[in-house]
Amino acid sequence: MKLIDTSIKKPVTVAVGVILVLLFGLISLFRIPIQLTPNVDLPEVSVETTWRGASPLEVEREIIDAQEEELKNLEGLVDLKSESQDGIGYINLKFEIGTDTDEALLRVSNKLDQVKEYPADVEKPLIKSGGRQENAIAWMVVSELDGYKGVLSQEYDYFDEHIKPRLERIPGVASVNIYGGLESEIQVVFDPDALASRNVTVPELVHALDVENRNISAGDFDEGK
Repeated sequence: MKLIDTSIKKPVTVAVGVILVLLFGLISLFRIPIQLTPNVDLPEVSVETTWRGASPLEVEREIIDAQEEELKNLEGLVDLKSESQDGIGYINLKFEIGTDTDEALLRVSNKLDQVKEYPADVEKPLIKSGGRQENAIAWMVVSELDGYKGVLSQEYDYFDEHIKPRLERIPGVASVNIYGGLESEIQVVFDPDALASRNVTVPELVHALDVENRNISAGDFDEGK
């Protein structure tokens, strides 16, 4: 009742309040942006193809053009962009909202299999979900705890074989990259004087190592059931 009594006793104040409300309402109506359809990130799939030593023009002509010819007819494809650089080419594909990423990856892979021919030394195209320009949404840093007696930089293989696959299986994770650490490798250290005393050249040593490091199929055989 006090509000009604005050409003009756002070009509000018009430009128000014009503005018202000109407004024701010009109300003809000015409000035505040109204977005009926919010921005939505479309499902993306990127294709990366490496051709070492090739110029951007060669990459585009011999690889990208052939891939685009097959990929342009994909169902649900909204946008296709490509980029050619020295020794590598990228294709980024965007699909309609609601497209299942795993299904899109499968369709892209099937289309790339239909490319008739690649140059002899081109590596197999690498297909992954998510655009090429996307930044990581999470970083995990591994550090040594007190009492750790190993060499952390030598744990690369463990993280690559055990930790990375488990993270990649998490729903919604497009890719996992490992930075730092040392991959296992075999190093051959030779004594130049010992080679010279035996009249063995470096190319001969390399050839001998290459010959001994081959895995050749010997055929098929049956063994019971």
